[in-house]
Amino acid sequence: MKPRSVLVCFFFLIGSISCVAGQTAQRPSYVLGGFPSVMPFASIDGKGPYVKLKNGIIKDLADEISKRTGWDFVYYFPPRKRMEGEMAAGRIDFIPMAHPLWLKSPSDYTWSEPWISNSSIFISLKSAKKSIRTLSDIKGMRLGLVTGYVYPELPEASGFIRDNAALEARNIRRLEAELIDVVYGSRLELLYYIKGRKIPFDIHPLQLGSQDLSWACRKDSGAPIDRLNAVLKAMLADGSVNAILSAYR
Repeated sequence: MKPRSVLVCFFFLIGSISCVAGQTAQRPSYVLGGFPSVMPFASIDGKGPYVKLKNGIIKDLADEISKRTGWDFVYYFPPRKRMEGEMAAGRIDFIPMAHPLWLKSPSDYTWSEPWISNSSIFISLKSAKKSIRTLSDIKGMRLGLVTGYVYPELPEASGFIRDNAALEARNIRRLEAELIDVVYGSRLELLYYIKGRKIPFDIHPLQLGSQDLSWACRKDSGAPIDRLNAVLKAMLADGSVNAILSAYR
């Protein structure tokens, strides 16, 4: 090969590599945060604030959205109290599980189609033979709740005894040890934790605080919520969202 031909090939190769690198660099990347960092929603890999997800509903959902859009997602977990400030500062693009009641200024956000519903339920040991159909039925019971959480649907006048733990999973273990009478919390989370356990549980008919949850982003963020919403609608219609949720039930 002549020297001139070698040079032409060399510069063509360099140009091709630069083009590919440029295409890779331009792949959109968005930061997700503000969602529960416990299963079945997310299993965290790393100590953050930027982390990877090993598995969970949010990871599976984000992976499918990534396939359909070509977007990359980064996961960021600041302390919960700083989350809205981090959104305002532009360090978080989307909250993938959000509800207007959870935010101080929900009108500052744009909301996607709701993609998941959750409610709060009461669970006790089947051997305890308890019946919870109205709030009056929990009077005098030691109720396992999560430290720092506010439960406006549970008025103190109901007469229960609040007994906190850091996590729903810990409350289930305390219930098994008969340290508390009843656990109250997220239906999706509690049903995930009791699945496959040897001790039988009662899931009571009284359900409170049912909420439809959406993705949210700040109106001034520039995050492509319209494109995201179109993808979510398609996933809801073709059964992809339900398939993801079913894997954790």
